[in-house]
Amino acid sequence: MKTLQTAVLLILLALSSAPVMVSVNATTQSSNTLDWFNLTIIINGSITNLGDRPLPINQTDLLTFDYPINMSTQKVLHVKAYVNGTPYPYKIQGPWYNPSLVIQAPKYENTSLKPGQTVSSMVAYNVSVNVAQRLLQAVNIKPEVAEGWKYIPNKIKSNYTKATQLWNYSNPLVNLFITYIQSQKHSETPLGAIEEVLKWFDRNVEYKTRIPARQPWETLMYMEGDCDDQSNLLITILRGLGIPAYLEIGIVYIMGLNITSTAANGLFIYRFVNGGTHAWTVAYTPPWGWIRIDLTASLGIGINHIKGAAYYIYPTVVISKVYGQNYAASSARFMEELVYEKIAYRVTIELIALKNS
Repeated sequence: MKTLQTAVLLILLALSSAPVMVSVNATTQSSNTLDWFNLTIIINGSITNLGDRPLPINQTDLLTFDYPINMSTQKVLHVKAYVNGTPYPYKIQGPWYNPSLVIQAPKYENTSLKPGQTVSSMVAYNVSVNVAQRLLQAVNIKPEVAEGWKYIPNKIKSNYTKATQLWNYSNPLVNLFITYIQSQKHSETPLGAIEEVLKWFDRNVEYKTRIPARQPWETLMYMEGDCDDQSNLLITILRGLGIPAYLEIGIVYIMGLNITSTAANGLFIYRFVNGGTHAWTVAYTPPWGWIRIDLTASLGIGINHIKGAAYYIYPTVVISKVYGQNYAASSARFMEELVYEKIAYRVTIELIALKNS
């Protein structure tokens, strides 16, 4: 059972009561914003055994947290980890695109949580985000300089346009829709094709949450979904059109955005302070390479879902890159296990930003 790992972040995405709406335009930002931000992310989690039998702590992953990705526009500067308020060392493991922080606390690793007992853990990340570089990436994305389909490298196309269990464009409904899109208009550039698909989303797909996360064909059938539901449908369509794409998950800093909600019959309670979790599409578009597309946290239509993506205009920490694994199934199992095992789970994610001069 996963508690503080990616499965939980995706549940938090689904539990958000409304999309985060961007209120600024990337093309009109003042040069005063072109600098780095230091973000502190504090993640508090606790589990309480409400059942009538011991709960092995190792089965809960109480000691495991998602770890921010080190990349050209994002660096992890400092980390602290605690269990029940006591600091402990940690190690980083897993693939670079989805690293995990594991707290090394022998006192808790092989023990069980007794009925009625509560254990808490916490990590505090200090991450520096280069908002200048990201903003300039968005400003430079202009349709008039977009390059054609032949400029997508064959290796990237081969690796990132495959159908997967999650992004299955051979599904009859999805395949029929892709055929329809192809019959409507031929775009000379991948960016042009992306823009046409985004306009279709604007006209037809509504924001709505559900637990567990929807499969892409379900989002298409019901014409509704939250940030990762819509992103996964977009990725499936783009891959079916021959445009490389994958999913990114992160935490967006927005001062004053505070959310509290519950799920799993009240057993799962979460709270966001000054931001929240989010997911968006990453697509390969020549000549810029990988660009971010944000269907639910941007204003405007078409290309504004790129220029106004939260990734580009808010301090945003990238937590994970999803290249095809069907996380929706693990998220559903997590919620089922909370109810079955009678585990009360609490999580708070708080963001604090200090702008560098």
